[in-house]
Amino acid sequence: IGTDAALKCPTDAASCDETTCCTPDDTKCGLSNVNQPCDAATEYANPAANTPDALKSTKTNCCPKRAKCSEALCSSKKKGLKNKIGTDAALKCPTDAASCDETTCCTPDDTKCGLSNVNQPCDAATEYANPAANTPDALKSTKTNCCPKRAKCSEALCSSKKKGLKNKIGTDAAL
Repeated sequence: IGTDAALKCPTDAASCDETTCCTPDDTKCGLSNVNQPCDAATEYANPAANTPDALKSTKTNCCPKRAKCSEALCSSKKKGLKNKIGTDAALKCPTDAASCDETTCCTPDDTKCGLSNVNQPCDAATEYANPAANTPDALKSTKTNCCPKRAKCSEALCSSKKKGLKNKIGTDAAL
């Protein structure tokens, strides 16, 4: 402050120029984190820190740590995914765990059916994709739950329909 505080503005306080009368406040993040620069490799600029909120005055509030792939929300996406392991688990996401990219951080979980049975493909000739298997139900994680056997015509409930029908016999019954 010192002698700069004695500088005069052209007219009233609204006419004072920022470059002449203002200085960065390093207890605040500043616009685009100019006062608290983030390390792009490990941190991200918190967009909420650009508000005049006094609680955003620390480095951790201005520049939160970037999430790692190990923190990604892969299983919560209900697509039959799980987090990658090994060196991929340490990869950094753009910001928080919700920002982690599926292709970078997630891998198919072959203990789950997966969206449209992508992890447990069905044999179209003998099985069908169980639509209920795409729910988060843990019991739907086996091949038999993902791809139940297709019923044969001999198993049809023709007589129970009360329409004067009966089951076919012979080779058509195997369909």
